[in-house]
Amino acid sequence: MLVMRSDFDTFARAVGSLRPEQQFSTLLQATTAARQPGEVVVWSETATSAFPGQPQIPAFPGPGITGLGTPAVGDEPRRNVAVSVDAAGTILSRSEKARLVPFGEYFPLYSGPLRPLYGLIERTLNIDLAPIPSAQSIRPLSLQGILYGTYICYDSVFSWVARDLVRQGAQVLVNPSNDGWYNGWGVSQHFWMGRIRAIETRRWLVRSVNDGVAGAVDDLGRPVSTVAAGEGVQTLHVRPRLLSGQTLFVRLGHVPALLLAALLVVLGWGVGRPLSPPVTGSALPRR
Repeated sequence: MLVMRSDFDTFARAVGSLRPEQQFSTLLQATTAARQPGEVVVWSETATSAFPGQPQIPAFPGPGITGLGTPAVGDEPRRNVAVSVDAAGTILSRSEKARLVPFGEYFPLYSGPLRPLYGLIERTLNIDLAPIPSAQSIRPLSLQGILYGTYICYDSVFSWVARDLVRQGAQVLVNPSNDGWYNGWGVSQHFWMGRIRAIETRRWLVRSVNDGVAGAVDDLGRPVSTVAAGEGVQTLHVRPRLLSGQTLFVRLGHVPALLLAALLVVLGWGVGRPLSPPVTGSALPRR
């Protein structure tokens, strides 16, 4: 697989000074220069854009997986999805983001009493704060007979997302992300969360990101090949293993840990109780 790390200005993209087609062109040029025969290319979150219902991304260098952003058109809201694309640019399967970022992809009381405040922010910054619908269900992406457990950016925080994808047969995890909204410890923590998802599910994890840590993590959570800094678009060639089977965590989730915690509480309560009634003052021998 060919994974990418880019350094596009996320805020410039949000306010429209960086056009989506500029980002697409830069990624396409870097992919064309670095790609080796037979590689599946992976692009980051919202690296491409299309109108709702568009069945193809003709210029995308498939076969591959990419984050796809669709604008709001009529009654159709904007969306944040990941898609698998064949060599002809046809979208084969898609999966929407499972959990939305608070105050990033949805805004509490947007249609309620805070609407005037949000409207002022939208007019001032020239951005659209309308909520993005979250996924009603998630499923692995299918490409060339392989099931890719693809979850988008913030979904990495929630263990149930990767767990559900693996229960549906995902053989490798893929995390297209955009970490350009923050820096420092936030970027590192997001990468570490992905390592935990790999350990829990015993699946390799492949990440393509904007302004984050790109590369591959093995099924024991060990970084195999990563790139975390640099200018422009950087590429990595990774070869993840395709694995099957289900761990105890995939099968049972947090139930064993919760039962153990409850048992420890009961044991702690029992140890803290006195074994015999305390000796009262009247029972003490007199001299």
